[in-house]
Amino acid sequence: MATLDRWVSVLAIVVAYLTNPGAVIGAPEVFVLHQPIHPAASQAVTYNVKAKDDRGLSAIAVFEQQEKLKLCPNGQHGCSDVILPSREIGKCQFVGRVTTSECAVTVPVGYADNSLIRYRARATNIDGISTDDGEIYFTAGKYDWPDDPIPIYVRGAPEVKIDLVFIPDKDYGIGSPGFMDDVGALVKESLFSEKLFASKIRDRREMWNLYITYQQGDAEPYCNRVPPPNWAIMSATVDSGFIVHKTDLTDCSGLGPGSTFSAERISSTEARFYVVPIHELGHSVFSLADEYRGGGLFASSMPEHNLFIDRATCEANAANHGWPLSNCKRIRQTNYWRSDGDGDLMENTSSTDHVPGPSDAGRYEWWYQNCGAGNC
Repeated sequence: MATLDRWVSVLAIVVAYLTNPGAVIGAPEVFVLHQPIHPAASQAVTYNVKAKDDRGLSAIAVFEQQEKLKLCPNGQHGCSDVILPSREIGKCQFVGRVTTSECAVTVPVGYADNSLIRYRARATNIDGISTDDGEIYFTAGKYDWPDDPIPIYVRGAPEVKIDLVFIPDKDYGIGSPGFMDDVGALVKESLFSEKLFASKIRDRREMWNLYITYQQGDAEPYCNRVPPPNWAIMSATVDSGFIVHKTDLTDCSGLGPGSTFSAERISSTEARFYVVPIHELGHSVFSLADEYRGGGLFASSMPEHNLFIDRATCEANAANHGWPLSNCKRIRQTNYWRSDGDGDLMENTSSTDHVPGPSDAGRYEWWYQNCGAGNC
């Protein structure tokens, strides 16, 4: 009977997929991230996987391919030769009804200078249905082109992804000690956090390419930001630059692709250290406005914008989306209107339970769709 039930379950999944192939119904959820985010040569690297399936997990496996970076025939950077083809490098198997689990696979000897590593994780449930997270690639060891953005988490061609580079502030000092570890924490605990505030990024992580540079920028008081000396080269690839600083100061952002923003490294459990980077991304990547008095308020005719010049425009937008017209509220002591409620990230960064409001989320999705079509 158990075998028959399993086949019935598999048949239902197949039928659901055929009727709606865009939905992976009945498949496990899986997330993988390597650590450290930019390993030195021969430094041990661990692939940390989390998986979930309500029916039960049977296994989690990690696959890896090693390549050696080289110049391309046309002189461009970033071509590679395969040194070790893709293969399974570790596996965790489960007995009984395990619905949520973690699996860590470590490569203790790490990788050589100028390595490019491709990896993915696969979770399989008790019905034999699998989901992969990946292919992801990163570089390890010395990187021969330090003026370029150095890949630390890349999901595809820059033309169809959102490309973000982490930049050390000058307050890290000579050599920027600790910067790489701080970036690793920001990726794991802010951008790809499991908490609500980052859900629109973590759930669409296939749309993000992340890079690092060790050339310093400068986040200054009064919203001044000085990009690093290689910014002109990097901005040919990246859409946004994140200046990570250690000093306590007010963070600000430019608007839209090609801009930079600043945020502080994570140094305590205060919500702002986790949430502010996502708020500033809203400006720099998605061109969203602040939704509070005294912020960078502006209305726009951009599709799926989050701020409106008057009540009528706000209500027309709400009606178009099927939202109650009563959602439209005037931002006090301004002439601007918003239709996102309390706890919206563009209005308040005081809690990790806050989320992008409906207008913000609509802008995220509009941008993901257009970027995926090559219009980043």
